[in-house]
Amino acid sequence: MPLNPLVPLLVCAGLCTTTSLAMEPRWTQGLRLSWEALPGETTFNGVSFRVQRATGPDVPVLASRIAADWQKESGSDGLKRMQQGEWSILSRIHDGRSEVAQWRKQSREAELLWSETDLRLQPQPPSSPRYLISACNWMRPITGSTPGVRYRQFTGYCSLRSAAIGNALGSALELDGWRTRKEPSGLVADRAGEHLKALITPERSPVRMRGTAEGTAVLVLETTDGAHTP
Repeated sequence: MPLNPLVPLLVCAGLCTTTSLAMEPRWTQGLRLSWEALPGETTFNGVSFRVQRATGPDVPVLASRIAADWQKESGSDGLKRMQQGEWSILSRIHDGRSEVAQWRKQSREAELLWSETDLRLQPQPPSSPRYLISACNWMRPITGSTPGVRYRQFTGYCSLRSAAIGNALGSALELDGWRTRKEPSGLVADRAGEHLKALITPERSPVRMRGTAEGTAVLVLETTDGAHTP
Protein backbone atom coordinates (compact mmCIF):
# COMPACT_ATOMS: atom_id res chain seq x y z
CA MET A 1 0.00 0.00 0.00
CA PRO A 2 1.24 3.54 -0.65
CA LEU A 3 2.61 5.38 2.35
CA ASN A 4 0.64 8.54 3.10
CA PRO A 5 2.86 11.22 4.71
CA LEU A 6 -0.18 12.77 6.40
CA VAL A 7 -1.21 9.63 8.27
CA PRO A 8 0.82 10.45 11.45
CA LEU A 9 -0.81 13.89 11.51
CA LEU A 10 -4.30 12.37 11.43
CA VAL A 11 -3.33 9.74 14.00
CA CYS A 12 -1.96 12.44 16.28
CA ALA A 13 -5.20 14.36 15.89
CA GLY A 14 -6.92 11.50 17.63
CA LEU A 15 -4.29 10.61 20.24
CA CYS A 16 -2.13 13.64 21.04
CA THR A 17 -4.65 16.37 21.79
CA THR A 18 -5.10 18.64 24.79
CA THR A 19 -8.27 20.56 25.59
CA SER A 20 -8.17 24.29 24.86
CA LEU A 21 -10.34 27.04 23.42
CA ALA A 22 -10.05 26.82 19.66
CA MET A 23 -11.29 28.41 16.44
CA GLU A 24 -13.44 31.51 16.16
CA PRO A 25 -16.29 31.81 18.71
CA ARG A 26 -18.70 32.84 15.95
CA TRP A 27 -18.06 29.49 14.24
CA THR A 28 -18.76 27.33 17.29
CA GLN A 29 -21.44 29.31 19.18
CA GLY A 30 -24.46 27.18 20.05
CA LEU A 31 -23.10 24.02 18.41
CA ARG A 32 -22.78 20.57 19.96
CA LEU A 33 -19.03 20.22 19.63
CA SER A 34 -15.88 19.47 21.54
CA TRP A 35 -12.58 20.90 20.33
CA GLU A 36 -8.95 20.31 21.06
CA ALA A 37 -5.57 21.65 19.99
CA LEU A 38 -2.65 19.44 19.04
CA PRO A 39 0.23 20.34 21.34
CA GLY A 40 3.39 21.67 19.76
CA GLU A 41 3.89 22.47 16.10
CA THR A 42 4.09 20.61 12.79
CA THR A 43 6.11 21.52 9.69
CA PHE A 44 5.25 20.16 6.25
CA ASN A 45 6.95 21.25 3.01
CA GLY A 46 8.84 23.85 5.04
CA VAL A 47 5.69 25.46 6.44
CA SER A 48 4.98 25.40 10.20
CA PHE A 49 1.40 25.27 11.41
CA ARG A 50 -0.77 24.42 14.38
CA VAL A 51 -3.77 22.11 14.14
CA GLN A 52 -7.07 22.13 16.04
CA ARG A 53 -9.74 19.41 15.96
CA ALA A 54 -13.49 19.54 16.48
CA THR A 55 -15.79 16.56 16.90
CA GLY A 56 -19.53 16.19 17.41
CA PRO A 57 -22.86 16.01 15.59
CA ASP A 58 -22.72 19.67 14.49
CA VAL A 59 -19.44 19.39 12.55
CA PRO A 60 -21.29 19.89 9.20
CA VAL A 61 -22.76 23.15 10.54
CA LEU A 62 -19.31 24.24 11.71
CA ALA A 63 -17.88 23.54 8.25
CA SER A 64 -20.68 25.57 6.62
CA ARG A 65 -20.02 28.53 8.93
CA ILE A 66 -16.30 28.47 8.17
CA ALA A 67 -16.97 28.30 4.42
CA ALA A 68 -19.47 31.18 4.57
CA ASP A 69 -17.09 33.30 6.65
CA TRP A 70 -14.15 32.69 4.33
CA GLN A 71 -16.21 33.33 1.19
CA LYS A 72 -17.41 36.64 2.62
CA GLU A 73 -13.84 37.71 3.38
CA SER A 74 -11.97 36.23 0.39
CA GLY A 75 -14.63 35.75 -2.29
CA SER A 76 -15.39 32.55 -4.19
CA ASP A 77 -12.23 32.88 -6.29
CA GLY A 78 -10.13 33.03 -3.12
CA LEU A 79 -11.22 29.57 -1.93
CA LYS A 80 -10.02 26.16 -3.08
CA ARG A 81 -12.20 23.10 -2.58
CA MET A 82 -11.09 19.47 -2.83
CA GLN A 83 -12.48 16.04 -2.07
CA GLN A 84 -10.09 13.27 -1.01
CA GLY A 85 -11.94 10.08 -0.12
CA GLU A 86 -14.38 10.87 2.69
CA TRP A 87 -12.58 14.14 3.50
CA SER A 88 -13.85 17.50 2.21
CA ILE A 89 -11.07 20.12 2.11
CA LEU A 90 -11.39 23.91 1.99
CA SER A 91 -8.39 26.25 1.93
CA ARG A 92 -7.47 29.88 1.37
CA ILE A 93 -4.66 32.40 1.72
CA HIS A 94 -5.86 35.61 3.40
CA ASP A 95 -3.92 38.52 4.96
CA GLY A 96 -0.63 36.62 4.74
CA ARG A 97 -2.06 33.51 6.41
CA SER A 98 -2.82 30.09 5.01
CA GLU A 99 -5.89 28.36 6.46
CA VAL A 100 -7.15 24.84 5.80
CA ALA A 101 -10.30 23.11 7.05
CA GLN A 102 -10.89 19.44 6.32
CA TRP A 103 -13.84 17.47 7.62
CA ARG A 104 -15.66 14.17 7.24
CA LYS A 105 -19.26 13.28 8.02
CA GLN A 106 -19.38 9.61 7.03
CA SER A 107 -17.84 8.20 10.19
CA ARG A 108 -18.86 7.07 13.65
CA GLU A 109 -17.91 10.52 14.95
CA ALA A 110 -17.89 13.50 12.59
CA GLU A 111 -14.70 15.53 12.85
CA LEU A 112 -13.05 18.65 11.47
CA LEU A 113 -9.35 19.53 11.42
CA TRP A 114 -8.48 23.21 11.13
CA SER A 115 -5.00 24.61 10.65
CA GLU A 116 -3.56 28.08 10.27
CA THR A 117 -0.06 29.36 9.57
CA ASP A 118 1.53 32.78 9.14
CA LEU A 119 3.37 32.59 5.81
CA ARG A 120 5.49 35.60 6.77
CA LEU A 121 7.06 33.87 9.78
CA GLN A 122 8.48 30.58 8.51
CA PRO A 123 11.66 28.79 9.66
CA GLN A 124 14.55 27.81 7.43
CA PRO A 125 14.10 24.29 6.00
CA PRO A 126 15.93 21.65 8.08
CA SER A 127 19.02 19.94 6.72
CA SER A 128 18.62 16.34 5.58
CA PRO A 129 20.27 13.61 7.67
CA ARG A 130 23.24 11.80 6.17
CA TYR A 131 21.56 8.39 6.35
CA LEU A 132 19.02 9.19 3.58
CA ILE A 133 20.46 6.90 0.92
CA SER A 134 20.72 8.02 -2.71
CA ALA A 135 18.89 4.92 -4.00
CA CYS A 136 15.62 6.58 -2.92
CA ASN A 137 13.75 9.68 -4.04
CA TRP A 138 12.90 11.43 -0.75
CA MET A 139 9.92 13.71 -0.25
CA ARG A 140 10.22 16.87 1.82
CA PRO A 141 10.13 16.02 5.53
CA ILE A 142 7.33 16.49 8.03
CA THR A 143 8.73 17.87 11.29
CA GLY A 144 7.14 18.97 14.53
CA SER A 145 6.96 18.65 18.28
CA THR A 146 4.77 17.34 21.09
CA PRO A 147 5.49 17.96 24.79
CA GLY A 148 8.98 16.61 25.50
CA VAL A 149 9.57 15.17 22.02
CA ARG A 150 10.59 16.59 18.65
CA TYR A 151 10.08 14.46 15.55
CA ARG A 152 10.71 14.40 11.84
CA GLN A 153 9.42 12.01 9.20
CA PHE A 154 10.91 11.16 5.81
CA THR A 155 9.15 9.22 3.04
CA GLY A 156 11.08 7.78 0.10
CA TYR A 157 10.45 5.70 -3.00
CA CYS A 158 13.40 3.54 -3.99
CA SER A 159 14.60 1.76 -7.15
CA LEU A 160 15.95 -1.31 -5.29
CA ARG A 161 14.08 -4.15 -3.63
CA SER A 162 13.29 -4.02 0.06
CA ALA A 163 16.10 -6.33 1.26
CA ALA A 164 18.75 -4.24 -0.48
CA ILE A 165 17.22 -1.00 0.81
CA GLY A 166 17.16 -2.34 4.39
CA ASN A 167 20.84 -3.29 4.19
CA ALA A 168 21.86 0.04 2.63
CA LEU A 169 19.86 2.11 5.13
CA GLY A 170 21.22 0.09 8.06
CA SER A 171 24.81 0.62 6.88
CA ALA A 172 24.24 4.36 6.39
CA LEU A 173 22.78 4.68 9.90
CA GLU A 174 25.70 2.83 11.49
CA LEU A 175 28.18 5.07 9.67
CA ASP A 176 26.26 8.02 11.17
CA GLY A 177 26.67 6.67 14.72
CA TRP A 178 23.34 4.85 15.17
CA ARG A 179 22.92 1.39 16.76
CA THR A 180 20.54 -0.54 14.49
CA ARG A 181 18.39 -3.65 14.84
CA LYS A 182 16.39 -5.36 12.09
CA GLU A 183 12.67 -6.04 12.51
CA PRO A 184 10.16 -7.81 10.26
CA SER A 185 8.73 -4.44 9.17
CA GLY A 186 12.12 -2.76 8.64
CA LEU A 187 14.57 -1.63 11.30
CA VAL A 188 14.92 0.45 14.47
CA ALA A 189 17.89 2.51 15.64
CA ASP A 190 19.00 4.54 18.67
CA ARG A 191 21.65 7.20 19.30
CA ALA A 192 22.06 9.26 22.52
CA GLY A 193 18.43 10.22 23.19
CA GLU A 194 17.39 9.85 19.56
CA HIS A 195 15.17 7.04 18.31
CA LEU A 196 14.36 5.95 14.77
CA LYS A 197 11.98 3.49 13.18
CA ALA A 198 12.02 2.67 9.46
CA LEU A 199 9.10 0.90 7.77
CA ILE A 200 10.25 -0.75 4.53
CA THR A 201 7.66 -2.21 2.16
CA PRO A 202 7.74 -3.51 -1.45
CA GLU A 203 5.72 -1.28 -3.72
CA ARG A 204 5.13 -0.46 -7.34
CA SER A 205 6.86 2.88 -7.64
CA PRO A 206 4.93 5.99 -8.76
CA VAL A 207 8.10 6.89 -10.71
CA ARG A 208 9.12 4.70 -13.66
CA MET A 209 12.19 2.73 -12.56
CA ARG A 210 14.70 1.45 -15.06
CA GLY A 211 14.76 -2.35 -15.31
CA THR A 212 11.86 -3.15 -12.94
CA ALA A 213 8.37 -1.92 -12.15
CA GLU A 214 8.74 -2.97 -8.51
CA GLY A 215 10.56 -0.80 -6.00
CA THR A 216 10.42 -0.09 -2.30
CA ALA A 217 8.65 2.49 -0.15
CA VAL A 218 10.37 3.68 3.04
CA LEU A 219 8.93 5.70 5.92
CA VAL A 220 11.46 6.89 8.51
CA LEU A 221 10.25 8.41 11.79
CA GLU A 222 12.97 9.98 13.97
CA THR A 223 12.26 11.33 17.47
CA THR A 224 14.40 13.20 20.00
CA ASP A 225 13.70 12.97 23.75
CA GLY A 226 13.51 15.93 26.11
CA ALA A 227 13.14 18.61 23.45
CA HIS A 228 11.74 21.97 24.57
CA THR A 229 8.32 22.76 23.12
CA PRO A 230 6.27 25.96 23.48
